[in-house]
Amino acid sequence: MFPMTDAQAALSNMLIQKTTAEATLCFPQELPVFAGHFPQYPLVPGVHQLAAMVCLASACLKKPLRLQSISRCKWSAQLLPDQQAQLTITCTQQDDRYGITGTVSLEGTVTTKASLVVLEECAGDTPLSKNPAEL
Repeated sequence: MFPMTDAQAALSNMLIQKTTAEATLCFPQELPVFAGHFPQYPLVPGVHQLAAMVCLASACLKKPLRLQSISRCKWSAQLLPDQQAQLTITCTQQDDRYGITGTVSLEGTVTTKASLVVLEECAGDTPLSKNPAEL
């Protein structure tokens, strides 16, 4: 499972402004993660949705970011593989970190709302896109 890599590939049609961005979000059914989440009824994992928020924020701020903490998160509806959702984020600088407020919506219905704290990625950081066995 590689949330950051999968999330980056799932983003399209990005519209980036100064501190806000929106994009289409679609995780393809073929991703290996869906074999175990859940075999009979696959759902897009929450960690993948949060990773997409971090990826979009990285594009918006033009710097590599990593998740430091989740201040608040609520899933209120399911997101299924191959569904095209809308992701919107707002970025605010907070000292040496950034606050990210993100929303995933599906046909006008909010499925996920989150407030995240992210840091600029430094050399030596272990991003979620790396396989731990290869480190």
